[in-house]
Amino acid sequence: MVEQMAGSVILVTARMFGRMSTEATRRLEVAGCRLRFPTERDRPLQDGDVRPLVDDVVAVIAGLEPWTDPLMASVPGLRLICRFGVGYDSVDVAAATRRGILVAITPAANHTSVAEYTVALMLAVMRRVASQDAAAKRGQWLPQPGPELRGRTLGIIGLGRVGREVADLARAFAMRVIAHEIAPDPAFVATRGIGLVDFETLLREADIVTLHV
Repeated sequence: MVEQMAGSVILVTARMFGRMSTEATRRLEVAGCRLRFPTERDRPLQDGDVRPLVDDVVAVIAGLEPWTDPLMASVPGLRLICRFGVGYDSVDVAAATRRGILVAITPAANHTSVAEYTVALMLAVMRRVASQDAAAKRGQWLPQPGPELRGRTLGIIGLGRVGREVADLARAFAMRVIAHEIAPDPAFVATRGIGLVDFETLLREADIVTLHV
């Protein structure tokens, strides 16, 4: 499909696209696509930011800006809206379907990054990293760094791609993992030793609760 888009203009509004890796950008440019980036990429865009950029656009690598029916109507050549991430919340999918515009997501684009950040936050909270850092900058040393993750119970709500990755990382810390999931993967749950529980039990037993739905 990329080869068929040679010479086409692709608007890139996703703020992180091309920043973590240049491979996707390189492949599009080698295929002859012309990438157009907004002047301002460090804040979420709104309708008024996008409209001046879309006259000759065929595809969009979209961030979180809203793609409404009126906006799509102003881009007669638009054929593809690809969300750089997951979820269609910011795209009027029904309107896109009526206009023959394909809407896609990139479900495996960042689940590892999100899972790692989740564990980083768990460590920061449990080990009191922020308060320890602030105290050290004041010239103080706090003697109690907080409890370890080892042996704690992690409750995961939602065992999708991110939730499963968090579960695997938690096992590396020797944590007990329980989860609430409406459509569990029996093989994954069994091989990881995850306890499936109802919502109330998870809240009652977990030392840490992480939400991935």
